[in-house]
Amino acid sequence: MGKVYLLDCTLRDGGYVNDWRFGEKAIKEIGRKLAQTGIEMFEVGFIKGDTYDPDRAVYPDVDHIKPMIQPKDTKMKYVGMVDMSAPIPLDRIPPCDGTSIDGIRVIFKKSKIHEAYEYCKKIQELGYFISVNFVGTDLYTDKEFIEGIELFNQLKPFAVSIVDSFGLIKRKQFLRLVYLADNNLAEGITLAYHAHNNLQQALGNAEALVEMNLKRDLVIDACVFGMGRGAGNLNLELFAEYMNENYDTNYKIEPMLEIMDEYLNEIHKSKFWGYSLPLYLSAINGCHPNYAIHLAEKDSLTVKSFNELLKGMPDENLKGWTRRIISTQGGVVCEPYYNKVLDFAMEFYVAHGSIECVGYSLFETDSRGIYKGNCLASNEEIERRLSVYINPEILGRTRKTLMQELLKLADGVYQGYLGVDMMVV
Repeated sequence: MGKVYLLDCTLRDGGYVNDWRFGEKAIKEIGRKLAQTGIEMFEVGFIKGDTYDPDRAVYPDVDHIKPMIQPKDTKMKYVGMVDMSAPIPLDRIPPCDGTSIDGIRVIFKKSKIHEAYEYCKKIQELGYFISVNFVGTDLYTDKEFIEGIELFNQLKPFAVSIVDSFGLIKRKQFLRLVYLADNNLAEGITLAYHAHNNLQQALGNAEALVEMNLKRDLVIDACVFGMGRGAGNLNLELFAEYMNENYDTNYKIEPMLEIMDEYLNEIHKSKFWGYSLPLYLSAINGCHPNYAIHLAEKDSLTVKSFNELLKGMPDENLKGWTRRIISTQGGVVCEPYYNKVLDFAMEFYVAHGSIECVGYSLFETDSRGIYKGNCLASNEEIERRLSVYINPEILGRTRKTLMQELLKLADGVYQGYLGVDMMVV
């Protein structure tokens, strides 16, 4: 059995919860306490952006990390992360001289794999050890995953990581990915695992990986208190205790508990992370947890409607195209994508701090969603037509919610008629 390394990513992946704003003192103290635990690796934060704030675990270059980790503990390796969605210029990464981080972990989506290879190659030439993190590993076909591994085998990175981005990889699928990686990684490359906990699989999968007794070394990512966006990540304190009980390691749990008590408990009270129904639904529908978090905050959907909406999320390629169009044009027309059956609108009148629903409009549009004309009908007839597709209770809740939100927007700044266009798909 190879060596098992524990890597703490509380400041980096946990930072999604609080916008990485832990405070300068907390960032330094968390690093010092983690060194006391005996874990082997500490991820100090993201290396991204152009500005520096000492209260955030985000750094525009490698040099800004130095004062946050001094004095370094000689028994622990320090790493930062670069996201290939927005990698920092390489001139902000000086040659590794041991005074700042020792390694850099590079995360990338499938579409960025060749750019990531070239970037990692240059980082490695600067003297840093690298970890290659396949975002959404379960979204790769077996052929794509193996080809990706073979590509990075040429670099002989320190580690290649299976990343469960949506927290939905169950044990059977996880072990299949492990076998693929172990059988195709070059000798000497460490296999890493980064879990998310939407389906509560993180601890079980990590234990199963260690219990496979692979000959190659392993890195297990974890966060103190399981801190992380949505359902959170693998709990460092739980996995360290598991290693102590089963593999005669001697990780110190008390400093982890002190981090929880002194720095994370207050954050958890105001910005909850952990298992929840919306995040479970996002996982089983293969959606990023951000969608579930956004919809849950609206607090206006039944569980059934929530689930149906997540089921209808477009695939990753269409999501990427949509983001680009919105960023350049300010919006995107969705009608061609949906199997639309009806176009209608709710009409309202707002005045003097009150709002009332005055009726409906029913439209005729072409296949591209372009307006062709109105259908003349009474409100009762339009409601009858809508009831074929929409439960009247849902229609009523929608009307009530719109009235509340529109009044907030219009009160004091607008008086008169307004409408909200909708479609049935």
